[in-house]
Amino acid sequence: MYNYMDIINESFTAVISFHMFLYTYWVEDIKFKFTIGWSMIVFVSTMLAVNFGLILFYMVKQIKLIAVKYFRIFSRWILKTFFADSS
Repeated sequence: MYNYMDIINESFTAVISFHMFLYTYWVEDIKFKFTIGWSMIVFVSTMLAVNFGLILFYMVKQIKLIAVKYFRIFSRWILKTFFADSS
């Protein structure tokens, strides 16, 4: 999981860094620089959304596993305590 996230983050960081070259004197058109700025905002927002999405997915997965674990422990305790054979 973490290696996958590292590859995604490095890819987005590389693309965002390549956008920075277009803010130099190589490009003189102001409207094009404005468009590149919006493109950069989209890439940063997408990177944040992907990271938050993956974090939420794995967090919910861990919470589900913990809930199942304690539900099983509690169920065994209920069965043992209240429905035990009294013979």
